[in-house]
Amino acid sequence: MISRNPKNRLKTRLIVARNMKGQRLVKLQYPLDPVPGEFFRESIKMKMNVPTTLREIFISSITPGIQPVAAAFSEKKEPQMKASLDSIALFKNFKLIGFVEGMEAVALNSMFGREPTGTIGLQVKGVKGTISVQVIEMKVTPQLRIQGSKLFYSMKVTVKGKIIDNQTNLNLSNPGHIKNLNKLLEKEVTQLYESLFMKLQHTYKVDSIGLGAQVYRKKPKLWKQIEKDWPDLYSEQKIEWKVNAMITGVGSAGANLFLPEKGLIN
Repeated sequence: MISRNPKNRLKTRLIVARNMKGQRLVKLQYPLDPVPGEFFRESIKMKMNVPTTLREIFISSITPGIQPVAAAFSEKKEPQMKASLDSIALFKNFKLIGFVEGMEAVALNSMFGREPTGTIGLQVKGVKGTISVQVIEMKVTPQLRIQGSKLFYSMKVTVKGKIIDNQTNLNLSNPGHIKNLNKLLEKEVTQLYESLFMKLQHTYKVDSIGLGAQVYRKKPKLWKQIEKDWPDLYSEQKIEWKVNAMITGVGSAGANLFLPEKGLIN
């Protein structure tokens, strides 16, 4: 009915009410957006541009080797916000199978080519405090090499971020500190993607980003041979992550102003 009724536009967004009934999500009060639909649409657009329209879900559903996702809203107890877009719902064979949230949801969204919105905290060994980096770009370039019937996946990730808070005594005008932070950011992002795929491949066993679809597009004959066994083969695939990080915006985020100059690590 959804796909055949002309009144249903393909740009309509499908959202999931997490840990509550859909009726309650719609009936919640939204002071700044009296119409719930506007609140949902703006939240998805501004916070996490998840591929959650009917058109995107239909395409994922009929494309071999990939499963659809959708934006998921949870109820919050804070008086100023009754609902929050804080996770991505995972589907397998049109059934809701689980969620990813936090920076893992940001990482998953980057696999779809969407702009990230999130913050990663970095801790330098031997230095007290945390340096917060706002991620402004996470661009993923997937690569697949096929040798016979063996599949070799690698993901090249370009990460850009800017420092928004420095709670350490490091003087970040020193290029050496920034070089070290770039390495730390690369390590954090690599672990982030590895944690995400641990859930996708082993916890939920759902191919949400389309590792199988890459095989289908590159070697359709091979895909026909392995399609029936893909649910098991998918969990066995190893992915090599090549992360390159670059922190910018350091000039306006040097050392804390409340620290004495003699206490800085230059």
